Amino acid sequence: MGRPVTAEALIGRLWEGDPPGRARALLHTQITRLRRRLQALDPDVRLEHRSGAYVLVADPEQIDYQRFRLLRAQARSIAASGDPAHAVRLLREAAELWRGEEPLTGVPGSWAEMARRTISEELLGGALDRVGLELEDGRHAEVAAELAGLAARFPYDDKPVELLMLALHRCGRSGDAVQAYERLRRRLDAELGLSPGRDTAALHRRILAGDPALLLADRPRPERRPPNDLPRDVHTFTGRAAELERLTALAEDGEGAVAVLALDGMPGVGKTVLAVHLAHRLAARYPDGQVFLALHAHQPGREPLDPSSALERLLIKLRVHRDRIPPGLEDRAALWRDELAGRRVLLVLDDAVGNEQVRHLLPGAPGCLAVVTSRRRLTGLDAARPVSLEVPAPGEAAELLARVAGGRVSADDPAVREAARLCGHLPLALQLAGNRLLHRAAWTAADLAQRLREGGGRLAEIRAENRELTAAFRLSFEDLGERDRDAFRLLGLHPGDDLTAADAAVLLGTSRAGAEAVLDVLLDHHLLSERERGRHRFHDLIREYAARLAEDVPAPERDAAVERLLDHYLATAGRADRLVHPADGRPADPPPAAGEPPGTPEEARRWLADETGNLLRAAAYASESGRPAFAARLAAVLGRYLEGAGRWTEAAALHERAVTAWRALGDEGRPSARWPTSARSRGVRASTGGRWTRRGRGSASRAPARTGAPPRSC
Repeated sequence: MGRPVTAEALIGRLWEGDPPGRARALLHTQITRLRRRLQALDPDVRLEHRSGAYVLVADPEQIDYQRFRLLRAQARSIAASGDPAHAVRLLREAAELWRGEEPLTGVPGSWAEMARRTISEELLGGALDRVGLELEDGRHAEVAAELAGLAARFPYDDKPVELLMLALHRCGRSGDAVQAYERLRRRLDAELGLSPGRDTAALHRRILAGDPALLLADRPRPERRPPNDLPRDVHTFTGRAAELERLTALAEDGEGAVAVLALDGMPGVGKTVLAVHLAHRLAARYPDGQVFLALHAHQPGREPLDPSSALERLLIKLRVHRDRIPPGLEDRAALWRDELAGRRVLLVLDDAVGNEQVRHLLPGAPGCLAVVTSRRRLTGLDAARPVSLEVPAPGEAAELLARVAGGRVSADDPAVREAARLCGHLPLALQLAGNRLLHRAAWTAADLAQRLREGGGRLAEIRAENRELTAAFRLSFEDLGERDRDAFRLLGLHPGDDLTAADAAVLLGTSRAGAEAVLDVLLDHHLLSERERGRHRFHDLIREYAARLAEDVPAPERDAAVERLLDHYLATAGRADRLVHPADGRPADPPPAAGEPPGTPEEARRWLADETGNLLRAAAYASESGRPAFAARLAAVLGRYLEGAGRWTEAAALHERAVTAWRALGDEGRPSARWPTSARSRGVRASTGGRWTRRGRGSASRAPARTGAPPRSC
């Protein structure tokens, strides 16, 4: 391979000096067929014609015979360096390249016969190299049958019989070993007139003499210090008692199998810190090593680690020499599992992209523990025990902030609790804010809270040196597909605390199924949470980040999305009001075009109870964003429900906003066909249960209040 061979040389080897008259044409035909076959098998293997000669162009690793020779040479070198187990694996891999059919089958002539004999001898040599190493490892019983087969297949070769004799003798079958020698001696004498070689004859004499040196003595294996490269356990670790208890219980529950704990959560929630703390806590249970590997799913400037490269790093951490590590993913995974077999190792795989990155890295035998952290829910990781991490409770968050600040402040200080709240109780935000407080000697907790409350936005203030909270969010955002990134931006326009799939469908201008698909992706990436079935919410800081990204949406698209949502809320609220208050005999408004409108009075009451908070926030948002008509119309629709529910303070705020809206709108705000029927018929007066009467442009007067109603001011 790689060496040019002339057409004359090929003709000479094929026809041994007696070529037919059309030898060149026949050779050309065979070359063409061979090229086609090579092209079909592997386009990178080519048979080229250069300067009157043919050259086979290929990577030596792609040619079985060349790879066999390379593996055998590597095995010899590795065995000499003191790692026979790896040498045996390489020699087994080399033997598997044999396809069962002799090379150059069907090619006549002495050259082909010589090539076949040479290759067969090399295959035998590789097998004997491996068997010799296995004999030294005490595996004589396992190789005896194989050696008997090799001795029969190569009847005139001393070496298979010599190793067979040694294997039988070590198995306690010295008589069979002597008989194997006698069969070889008689065959060589009768058919070739020869005697067994010097080494074989010497072994025969030693067996007869019962030489004790032929038996293996027990040899202790060299001890290897267990690896431990866990990151340090941070001194500011706070709380998480319930999570630690649960994770420890799950690890113990997996004692009979490989325990895999999949720890997921939003960016900055403290997954890595908790995983490392857990690993230090459980380290004594895994005396054969504690290994940490960062998979770089969300590290700026780094590509996620592919499984093959990850396995290479893991094997090196177990002190496997680089020369022993095979090139292929499956082979590396097999070696990794083999190295872990019989060991108790704790493995932390941090920041995984998904289950495909992790699957090949998991141990294969019981006794090991793997802790995997990811921003995504690893739903495709079979047999893993998922634990989703939430932000800590307010008290724990305040304590963490105080610890990070170096004890300068107390967790009981109301200003510390306020600063923790403004950080969304998110551990990464608390860490960054606490570090700023620690290094600002003149600051108090109240100063920090004020900066978070009144500065350039919380996201701008939560930083320390070159670390910013937005960087963590940005990496999760960029991990989304284009469709989901666009949806994330638009969902940042939602003014309420939470949203349903129906709300998302309206805001995104898509179907209910399409909205649910987007929400599922954002849930899997922990950019949304679902604490109550069907109601999705942003963490406060992620909401602020989404709202910031929404500013990048073109204004027409942004305005259209907001108008769709407000119209949806107004239409659905109008229908719900008619269903709950049918006393005036009017039928309920037709169902809105989008969402899942309530169909019964009970459904309407439930919808109003669930959505009132979002409706009121939408009214405030509409007023602040130059859409006063929505606030006025919503007051007309929602007034009776708020009064009946006793939500006086909220009702007063909504009605005052409505009056302000009417004054701003004047005649432009006159009810029109676009309004829901309830608002169109009753106007603002109905929104106050009879308290407010619209008198004229820009004015309103107070009507007698109902008995029991609280006084209000315009």
